[in-house]
Amino acid sequence: MWNTVKLSLGLTFVALIVAFGGALGFALGENDGGSSAGSATVPNSSTQFGILDEIADILKDDFVNPAAVTDEALQQGSIQGIIDELGDPHTVYITPESYQSGFDLIGGTFEGIGATVDQDSLTGEIVIVTPFRGSPAEEAGIRPGDAILAVDGESTEGWSVQDAVSQIRGPDGSTVTLTVRHTDRETEDVAIVRGTIVFPTVFFEEVLDENGEVVPELAYIEIQQFTERTIDGMREALKEVEEGGYSGLILDLRLNPGGGLDATVQVTSMFLDG
Repeated sequence: MWNTVKLSLGLTFVALIVAFGGALGFALGENDGGSSAGSATVPNSSTQFGILDEIADILKDDFVNPAAVTDEALQQGSIQGIIDELGDPHTVYITPESYQSGFDLIGGTFEGIGATVDQDSLTGEIVIVTPFRGSPAEEAGIRPGDAILAVDGESTEGWSVQDAVSQIRGPDGSTVTLTVRHTDRETEDVAIVRGTIVFPTVFFEEVLDENGEVVPELAYIEIQQFTERTIDGMREALKEVEEGGYSGLILDLRLNPGGGLDATVQVTSMFLDG
């Protein structure tokens, strides 16, 4: 949602598997009997990571808030620590909840406010990439480029994109209040009633000149996201282009944060021969 984590969820997950899976393959791979020059002896994993068990036991016994020391918290924290230590901004850990959230978005249906978010690489702020057309976010006045300063009064400072998505999403009919700073620097609290978001991702429109007159030879297609729905939507839009006898096409991807790899490939293939 969510590079940037413009968050192309499919590509981000692939990057995680390649980068992290490759590291595990090196550390845990078996030797087939021969040894190559420069190869290292793999330490016994029980010896190498045994200290983590010791730390976990100490925390469970002596931590000031024992209830917080759950197996899940220790597991998630350990995984995140490994990823952070690598220092690679393109390798991220996606929790099971975020992974499912990504698939909901790619599927084209989910409950929430109907907007994609990103993280500013300079300030670390959570910002709105685009509110979907007709979504609760758009109707409430959320605009592209808005910085989300707080969610229900809780500051977003230090949050990741995944943190923001998990806090902003919620059941249909529930309300979330975002404290946002618009691009004109005005700050306001915006209450948004969440809804079930079933959104088209492809929009076909006429092109207007500076005088507001239709440019008959040009067609305009905007793709807001690559989801399962995008494939059929794009076929229908291109059919309108063909039947309309247009000689030129403007394809607008400016606010598209990415999406599913399969949908992206299939849409791209519509413009290629063979």
